Amino acid sequence: SLSDNDLSGLIPGGELGSLPYLHYLYLDANHLVGPLPSQLAQTGRSQILELWVQDNALSGTVPATYSRFYQLHDLYIDNNKLTGALPPDLCSPQINEDFYAGSNDNSADSNRNHCDSIACPAGTTSPEGMYPCEQCPGGEGARIKNRYLGHNGKCTDYTQREILEMFHEATTKGGPWNGEDDWGDKTKSVCSMTGITCDAQDHVIKIVLKNRRLQGHIPDEIGLLSFLEVLDVSDNALMGYVPGDLQWTSMKRLDLSGNK
Repeated sequence: SLSDNDLSGLIPGGELGSLPYLHYLYLDANHLVGPLPSQLAQTGRSQILELWVQDNALSGTVPATYSRFYQLHDLYIDNNKLTGALPPDLCSPQINEDFYAGSNDNSADSNRNHCDSIACPAGTTSPEGMYPCEQCPGGEGARIKNRYLGHNGKCTDYTQREILEMFHEATTKGGPWNGEDDWGDKTKSVCSMTGITCDAQDHVIKIVLKNRRLQGHIPDEIGLLSFLEVLDVSDNALMGYVPGDLQWTSMKRLDLSGNK
């Protein structure tokens, strides 16, 4: 098992998919990014029975080629950044059946949605990220804020201030920023904070913090600032991956140069 091994990077789908005797692949609870590789399901090659990739940062959609795993009985993908609909051919009554076998509710198995048994759809949540799934309140707005399959825990509904507080906390790991740092001042409006520009409706559209001694990482939640057009955090000491969640903003200019 490679579960919880502090692994990072991409899943080498071509290499793993060429292994004809690979039946069990446990990669959960790591730091894997990028897509679920379609090459994992090469014709006539690996015949995976169990695939655990939950609790990573994988993005994109679930490949339709995974329906080639005709004996697949365990598929756990929750708590990633996967979007779209699950391939219907994956949603069989047998999928993750062992997970529900111990349920005290005898009606749960007969009533459960088999796609939800793999991962709850966008706009919903559950404690395990799987059936039974609960709608997040707020209609289409909640779906925009909770875009990913298999979301577990509370529905996301952060305010702009809360998102910026997360950004501030994540980028002061080595101490306070250089110059004025008023992001922790709750008496100031968001739009009057240093480095922030808002539009006429008080939506944050620019964050410019060039050469301010930011240390740490850019948190994923920055992607929830839907109106953000400019992010300039150049010439700092930031590390880690560029959040894929930035794709959900209105980004026109992104400057991360001069970081680590």
